[in-house]
Amino acid sequence: MEQGNYFGEFSLLDEAPRSMSVSAVEEVHLVKISRELFFELFQSQPEVGKKIISALTRRLRSQNESIVRQLRTVKRNSPSLWMNVPGIAICEMKKSLRRIARLRIM
Repeated sequence: MEQGNYFGEFSLLDEAPRSMSVSAVEEVHLVKISRELFFELFQSQPEVGKKIISALTRRLRSQNESIVRQLRTVKRNSPSLWMNVPGIAICEMKKSLRRIARLRIM
């Protein structure tokens, strides 16, 4: 992480247990804020909220792109494994049925 970055905002937003942990490899200065203060910041300083929402969106998009890349790799390299991914076989059948339906119409 770079200077000025933050973590733990998910737990502040939904009160669920942390899903990740962070370890420092050099000396750091941390600020811990309560959930109440976090939401006060959102209300009193809308720009802070916008920056946090923007960062969360970037992180989520990045994770989605990573998952899609991984699934494409599995599909390309292991077709039999691809068909065992939950929901994929159904999606593939629907695609095939759509192709068949288009062939009959033409």
